[in-house]
Amino acid sequence: MELITRISGVIVPVFLIVAIGYGYARRQRPDLSTFNRIALDVLAPVLVYSALAARDFEIQQHLPLLLGGTVLILGGGLLAWPLGGNARYLMRFLFAWGATELPHKKQHQPLRASSTVDSKQKPRREASGEVLS
Repeated sequence: MELITRISGVIVPVFLIVAIGYGYARRQRPDLSTFNRIALDVLAPVLVYSALAARDFEIQQHLPLLLGGTVLILGGGLLAWPLGGNARYLMRFLFAWGATELPHKKQHQPLRASSTVDSKQKPRREASGEVLS
């Protein structure tokens, strides 16, 4: 019984705060974009720093992890270096499941059928056979 009391003493306030926040958000619809930006840009790094600063760190214990991370980062860069000249073709290959443009270019809206076709341009057709202007 003591265990249930201790667990509920921690869990119940969390659920109450969540319920109050949910109810407030449903009624007021607050704009939390500024708070979200602060939480991600300031509070998350502070949380990570405080968690790491509270621990003892001995480099000898983490040497294999450090070496593995270094090899992974440098190895990936060395493998990508020769492909850098062909990055355009590599991106088209990697995004072949439906991307029509490279991610850094502006996406264009699909063309719609038009009753007039410019006489200088050859009309294009969709897979359905519909003439596009």
